[in-house]
Amino acid sequence: MLNNIKYFIAGFLLLLFLTNIASGQNSNDSLFHSFGIDVGYFSTLGDWKKHRYAVGVDQFQGSFNFGAELETKLLNAGIGFLFSYSKLSVEDWEKFAQHEGDQIDASASMVNLGILLKLYLLTEIPQMLNLDVGVCYIFSEGHETFETYSYDYNFLKSGIGFITGMGYKHLLNKKIALVFNVRCLIKPDGIKYADGKSYTVIGLPLTLGIRYFF
Repeated sequence: MLNNIKYFIAGFLLLLFLTNIASGQNSNDSLFHSFGIDVGYFSTLGDWKKHRYAVGVDQFQGSFNFGAELETKLLNAGIGFLFSYSKLSVEDWEKFAQHEGDQIDASASMVNLGILLKLYLLTEIPQMLNLDVGVCYIFSEGHETFETYSYDYNFLKSGIGFITGMGYKHLLNKKIALVFNVRCLIKPDGIKYADGKSYTVIGLPLTLGIRYFF
């Protein structure tokens, strides 16, 4: 818990610092808002996705990603409020168990609630390019059923994480834009086993979406 608090404070101070820079550069920009929906693929990166005992088996693989974002934005800087749901594929682990003669039914997912500082590097309409930096709270959960036994993946830990990435918008008109986002999601100690062994969770959501300006 203490580490999570330190991570949160560090991320919050970074946001304040960058926001002050952006505000100073864009004091004459007009304010407007947008809302959008994104869909795509959530890719799992790093050792955290590997099964701890089944060699060569990825317990958590990438899968479908869905998200929504509300943005309050200056011309070259803004704040985004993000929700995303990422399903984690456990198919590799289920197939391995089946090959060994066992029948396992498992599932896992992550829900992310975050706030992003969006620094715009390009605003030559109809093209817009932004850098995203933010903090988030990640809710991770997983479940497995084996024969008559059913249990949660309590080694999946929820808590404070970080987001960084880039987004590209192509405006179709004054109200609608197509969006492509590449982001990296990082959750320190997102995997923590009972013996104290832990891993940083790293995910790469690649999404396409649409934005409505109002």
